[in-house]
Order: sequence, then C-alpha cells, then structure tokens
Amino acid sequence: MILEYGEVEKHNTSESCYVILFGEIFDLTEFMKYHHKGGYAPLSCGGKDATGIFLSTHPLSVKKILKTKEFRRKYYIGKVSQYKPLFNYYDKFYIECKRAVEKYFDEHRDVLPRNRPQRYMEVFLISIVWIIAAMSMNKHRDPLRASIFGMMNIMVGFRIMHDLQHGALTNSRKIKTMFDILSSVGTVMSIPGWSKSHNYEHHTSPMLDDDPDCKINMARYHKNKTHKWYNTFQSIYTIPGYGLSSIMFELKELMQWTTLNKYPVGYRDGLMLSKLVRIGILKKIGCYDNMKNILSFYIPASLYYTLAICPSHMHIDNLDKEKNASYAKHQVSHSFNYNSTSRIVNYLTAGLNAQIEHHLFPSIDCRHLPLLRSIIKPICDKHGVAYNDQGYVQCMKGHLKYVRELGRIRDKSGVVK
Repeated sequence: MILEYGEVEKHNTSESCYVILFGEIFDLTEFMKYHHKGGYAPLSCGGKDATGIFLSTHPLSVKKILKTKEFRRKYYIGKVSQYKPLFNYYDKFYIECKRAVEKYFDEHRDVLPRNRPQRYMEVFLISIVWIIAAMSMNKHRDPLRASIFGMMNIMVGFRIMHDLQHGALTNSRKIKTMFDILSSVGTVMSIPGWSKSHNYEHHTSPMLDDDPDCKINMARYHKNKTHKWYNTFQSIYTIPGYGLSSIMFELKELMQWTTLNKYPVGYRDGLMLSKLVRIGILKKIGCYDNMKNILSFYIPASLYYTLAICPSHMHIDNLDKEKNASYAKHQVSHSFNYNSTSRIVNYLTAGLNAQIEHHLFPSIDCRHLPLLRSIIKPICDKHGVAYNDQGYVQCMKGHLKYVRELGRIRDKSGVVK
C-alpha cells in the first residue's frame, strides 16, 4: 500500500497511531498499548517521520526487528508516496558512535543505561524535598519560600520528567505511568505539550527553525523568522523574557490539555487530574496569594531552566550553519556542551550540559552522559565533525551574541543593513 504523507498524519491518536520509519509506515497502535516499554511515547511522533527518534532511542539491533516477518505481518502498513527523508539517518558516523557506546555498556555490566535503583531512590528523595518545600511555603507564604519551591519544581522537571519522557529513567510501563502522574503534579511541564515539542520537534531537527524548547514569542531566534521592529531591542528584553517564560509555559500547558483526547481514557484522566491537583496545591500553599509570591515562584525557576538550556543550541557559532545531510552529524555540530566533565553541573542540569551526547543518545540516563564524552569526541575528531565544548561563561556569551545578532536587520542575502 502506498499512502500520501498527509494521510499518514491523520493517524496520531492512541486509537490509530502510524509512524514512518525509513520510508515505511507502521501501525503501532496495538504495539504501543501492550508491548512498547515506553508506553505512549510514540504518540509524540504519531503520524510523523520517527526515524531519527527511533534510531537515537533504540540499540542498533532493534532496526532488524522491522524486517522480521512476524513484526511486518502485525504492524506493517505500506510505504510513503515519494518519501524524501530530512536526513541520512543511518550513516557510518552514527553507526560507529552507536556501536562504541553499546560496547561500553556491554563491557560494563554493572553500569545500567537506565532502570538504576539509585535513580528510583533519587525520585523518592526529590519528591520528599518537594513536599518539604511545599509545607514550608504553606507555613511562611513569603517570596523566599516561593522561590525555593519554584526551583524544586524545575528540579522535578530536570531530574525526573526529562529523563522519564526520553525513556532514560525506566523501561517499565507501570513505573513510567506512575512517575508520569507524579511529575505532572511536581513541575510546570506537562507530558502532552512537552513530549511533542521536546521529544519530537526539538530532537528531530535542532536549529532548522525556531527551537520550541527555548524561545519567547517576541524574540527572533532564527534567521528564517521575519524581523520585526521590536527585535532590534531583543538583546535587552531576552533575559527578562526568560524570567517570565514559566508563567507563559504554565498557561500554555493548561490550554493544551484539549490535546489529551489522543491518549487513552484512563491515562488521560490521570494526567488531567494531576494537573488540576498541581494548580490546587499552588493556590492552597500561597504561591498565588499576591504578585510578589507569583513572581518569586516563577522568575528564579524560569531563569534556572532557560539559562541552562538556551546556550546549548542558540549560539553565535550556529548562526549561519546549514543543515548537515547526516542526522547524527547535524545533532553534534548544532549542539554545544559546557562544563561537560563537571559532576555538579551535570547534576544541576540533568545532563543538559552534555547536549551532544544527549542528542545522540537521549534514552541513556543523564548521569552517564559525561562518561560518553571520551567515546564520542574521538569519533567526531576522526570524522572531522566539530565537537563544541566550552565553559559555561563562554557558551553564554555565544548565546547573547546570537540573540543580539538576530536582532539586527539583515537583507535577504544575510548582510546586516
């Protein structure tokens, strides 16, 4: 069967979920419900080309399953008409990277890429600290406690939800579902909107357009975006805008809960209830008592989040880079590491400081990403792929130059007027 891409796009719910893998269409509806260890993660790319996400989150051996008679009999639909992949997904560079990392974990059986008991304990401890911070906020109801509690909300997003949605925390369906519900209470991020914008849009093609992970509506963060008069001043208002981003994000996420109809009823109801519980808790403990508390709760947390992630892609050295034909090379060359060997920075950013390794292997526990640097960098050097690794201050300067440069008016050829 040959289907147009537009027809495939219609199948993006739990009742009918098609994905495109290497130009072929697979109906993962039943597989997702009963067999997929990541639960309903495929819905983030339902109706889309999921080749890049598939490769980056699975071992190389899984690709062979797509060719087995049993799998094709159950799930194969047909091919996409006039399929034109965005990248070359399966090149020598990526295969070498994948084999080297898989060899590392095979040789170090005591090092688990996910399902680590220590991480489950960490989830428990973070949850306890979150509850203590909430109780302190309820008792004192002041800006200081609001700030501390807001930072704990981002920590839940970084240390729990982020790895959870990438499949880097657990491959148990039951544990993931439980953590999905709990993390939806604990952080501003929500699974429906965040999974689509981060898991699919951000990780599939970083820096080909506006990055959905880190932008404010009034800023011009990509050269393809039309320059508005107020963008001239974006170097002034970008950081304050980052500080308010969590407020906008919370409102946006609440408005996007209508998209939950693509999820099955029980799971959907659990997510909706968790978000209502979250808003009820924030109101009950005093986060919304007055403007000081509101701003104290959101602004420090917003800056923590945005200033950790924005320099990783929106960097001056990325300004005029074109798309690389290789999926893996594009991920590496358009990402920036900072302080990638620091255990403290790794913990506080949940591995987002090792952005190169994270984009190549998003389903590996964030704690391991600095260790993978010694594997990936030599391969990059061998293949002539730029490996961007800087200190945070230098990386942040590159980000601010990027913002300032895109605020300047350019003609169609890219020359500043």
